[in-house]
Amino acid sequence: MREKNKFSLLSEILNNLSGIGRKGWIISGIKCPETVSEHSYDVTLYTLILARYIEDIDLEKAIAYALIHDLAEAYLGDIPKPLKTRSDEKREQKILIKLLTQLDLIDLVDDNTLKGETVEGKLVKLCDLLATLNKGLKYIAEGIENNYLKQIIYNTYTEALKISKEMRLDDVHKYLDSLRRKLP
Repeated sequence: MREKNKFSLLSEILNNLSGIGRKGWIISGIKCPETVSEHSYDVTLYTLILARYIEDIDLEKAIAYALIHDLAEAYLGDIPKPLKTRSDEKREQKILIKLLTQLDLIDLVDDNTLKGETVEGKLVKLCDLLATLNKGLKYIAEGIENNYLKQIIYNTYTEALKISKEMRLDDVHKYLDSLRRKLP
């Protein structure tokens, strides 16, 4: 990745992300899978809504992180969680920091947020899971059903339930509880 004007870089990133289908959906046999851009939009909307239920949250930091959480995938592609190694995570973090620096956005998030250790980082992680769960259930409702898709949904649901309890987001926990009967 060579140095570019930040607007040229941004255009390249946006074009790349809008053309990358999420790999977990592709592996599940989805013919027209959600793109990384679409997913990031969903995560950001969930973040905007849920941030209102949390006291002492930096809304700008939460929204910024939701928007950029998968930015490195513009160059690495989407690696589904079960296949992602620690080495992949480190490489992704390194590229994300480089891109944020080149785009003059590095001040919007800190290391602790990127590691999911702040309330903003935890919220975005939860919203990432909610967006994935929502899309997975949509695919099931459309009649696409296989073991890989079921595993994504089950793992995502379980992790989202855990984080919503930890964050004491009762409305989210109730919502997830109501989805239990819809799970494959």
